Amino acid sequence: MNALDGSPKRHWLPWIKRVVAESMKLLSPPAAECLLCGKTAVGFVQRPSWTSRAVAGLCGACSASVPWIAVIKCPICGRAETCGDCLRRTRTLFIWNRSAVRYDSFMKRMLALYKYRGHERLEPALIDMLSVAYELMMNEMRSPCGQIRSRGQHPWDCITYVPVSDARSAERGFNQAERLAAGLAVRYGLPLGSLLVRSKHGAKQSFKSRAQRIRDMQHVFEANEGAMAKLRLKSNKQVANGERKGGGLRLLLVDDIYTTGSTAEACARTLIGHLGADTAVYVLTWARS
Repeated sequence: MNALDGSPKRHWLPWIKRVVAESMKLLSPPAAECLLCGKTAVGFVQRPSWTSRAVAGLCGACSASVPWIAVIKCPICGRAETCGDCLRRTRTLFIWNRSAVRYDSFMKRMLALYKYRGHERLEPALIDMLSVAYELMMNEMRSPCGQIRSRGQHPWDCITYVPVSDARSAERGFNQAERLAAGLAVRYGLPLGSLLVRSKHGAKQSFKSRAQRIRDMQHVFEANEGAMAKLRLKSNKQVANGERKGGGLRLLLVDDIYTTGSTAEACARTLIGHLGADTAVYVLTWARS
């Protein structure tokens, strides 16, 4: 039997099967290891969905273990349950804090891998998670009872972050709050500025009591005068050109964890002290402890 009689040669079949198999591999998403558990999974999503709650780089099981803050019970600190700290407050200098997740043992492990073990591949996942909290916060601010009435889609004059000391930055090689803020700024086209510097370096906040945190945070942060001067100049030009109305600046302060609010309060004190009493400081953190 020859090739011209219309009958396929049987030895072509294995070759055809191999070609089809290789083609299916090219069309299928590549397998990848979960950044937390190391198990192989296929087809990670690139952005989290609030309905599916999937996180880029994490397998389905790890994504399902993320303790999202879906319902806010404390309007000040954004906690998922009633907050005794906020009940004892008379006032805060920042408007409110909103966080993406509760800081449970699973999230502690994830952050420790990123901050202390050099697993910087987790950074996109952390930014994805923070983005969920940002979008929920923006929806809250645009609601009928919200606080945004103008200034466009993302009405921030500047997004900034909690600085770390030079010693801590040298120890870790980066400032996690700065990385999170930068990722958020790129994703949403927000103006990013380094408005604060840390003037004191002390023991890690995680080792301190609430009273110690509040006391030790006093006079820790100073203004980055050059960055603040540029922000004032930009704001004044926008007012003069009719691009925005007068009034105080609206700032978004980013950090990794909100614990007692002492860090956020200290940063807000410095920002308001240098930019004016009508400056509104909002806080966005990855986790609420």
